Amino acid sequence: MEHKRVVVIGGGGFLGRYTVQCLAKKGWGICVVGRHATRATHLKTQGQVGQISFVNASLNDQGTLGRLFSGAYAVVNLAGILYEKKHQTFNNIHHKGAQCVAQIASESGVNRLIHVSALGVDCTQSRYALTKKRGEEKVLAFFPQATILRPSVIFGDEDQFLNKFLSYAQGLVPILPLIGKGTSEFQPVYVGDVAQGIERALQQPEACGKIFELGGPDVYTLDQIFNIITRPLLKKPRRIFLPFAFARLIGLLLQNLPRPPLTKDQVFLLEHPNKVSKNTLTFNDLSIKPRSLESYFLSRQ
Repeated sequence: MEHKRVVVIGGGGFLGRYTVQCLAKKGWGICVVGRHATRATHLKTQGQVGQISFVNASLNDQGTLGRLFSGAYAVVNLAGILYEKKHQTFNNIHHKGAQCVAQIASESGVNRLIHVSALGVDCTQSRYALTKKRGEEKVLAFFPQATILRPSVIFGDEDQFLNKFLSYAQGLVPILPLIGKGTSEFQPVYVGDVAQGIERALQQPEACGKIFELGGPDVYTLDQIFNIITRPLLKKPRRIFLPFAFARLIGLLLQNLPRPPLTKDQVFLLEHPNKVSKNTLTFNDLSIKPRSLESYFLSRQ
């Protein structure tokens, strides 16, 4: 492939940085778009001179998106938030933003659209999940040949999930809050594998119009995950058990903080398994063998 151009929305974020690196290695010409995309100019070193560019734009900036999409071969939409603040709401980003991107991509004649959603979109109690689901529906309505990827909880050096709990375990008062007795199930997936999945989906015409659920090779409970991440620590943290109802109350009290450690919506998500469904397309259909959580943490020791 000789420098086909792809627009990566949210390319300066956690998953975005790995996606840009992966696409650059495969020779794509990349335009990184986001509200603060120019803060990620350090990513230029991942490609050749002129291969990666950066444009500040929001999801509702239709004029700018239209100009960027014009002539692009593909668009990858990674835009997503874990909690709401001011105008950055789940509905604006996951639902309306996804619709806007798909509609403009269709009108601009873009060949491929990769939309990254999330596992657990059927959790009707969660606004996060509900808006992700509505976003998927709008994407397929405006761009029926889009490929939708639903990753489980993503881990990596800069993730906001495992590193948050690890910081609790390494604090002055080392504790680990186990919500719902720690029985919530996850199939955590390595960020580099998701980035590779995006690149593979772009390369495979048969991925058009399909939904892939991306999980790691193993399913863990939250308690088992805590055992893995705290294994190297000399001082083991104390576990504090929080019933779901009490955790929802705590989340309600904390969710208006600038960077809330927990929200009520996140507790709703914890009450539902976050793992790949049966009889669905997975990493295997993209010819990718995902990395395990345990092997990742062993490599960090």
